[in-house]
Amino acid sequence: MTYYEFVMLKPDAVRRGLAEEIVRRLRRGGFSVEQLACKTATAELIQAHYADNIVKYGPDFARRAAACFDGQTVLPMLLGSESPDIVARVRELVGATNPEKAAPGTIRGDLGVDSFDRSNAEDRMCENLIHASDSDEAVRAEAAVWFDAATLADCF
Repeated sequence: MTYYEFVMLKPDAVRRGLAEEIVRRLRRGGFSVEQLACKTATAELIQAHYADNIVKYGPDFARRAAACFDGQTVLPMLLGSESPDIVARVRELVGATNPEKAAPGTIRGDLGVDSFDRSNAEDRMCENLIHASDSDEAVRAEAAVWFDAATLADCF
């Protein structure tokens, strides 16, 4: 049986030319790329993707997310593994949300250059390279934002 995790390379990863390196690291971690797209983020897609965070963190988060993503290129992916703990394993490889706190050997720890302190002082989203869903439910919901139902039919 294949289990899935949704990840998205954010605009800073694309802009810095890190997409291939990050995908290599994910593959070396034992994950296969089952679906991959290149999308231009819109305010509507970002609102749908970050709906829970917008509710949790409020209008400042929504404004910062829109400023960071709207009109920018992102690479949404569905990763696969035979391991039922794929979500936890991918999130461990990705590293702490705040790149400054991410451990060496993780994607954010090795490649991240931003921090929550810096981004908050500059009133913007933290550039932390990659999003990884935090639960099986989020995998399905977030994948549905970025991929059409026919594309996901074989996965869910």
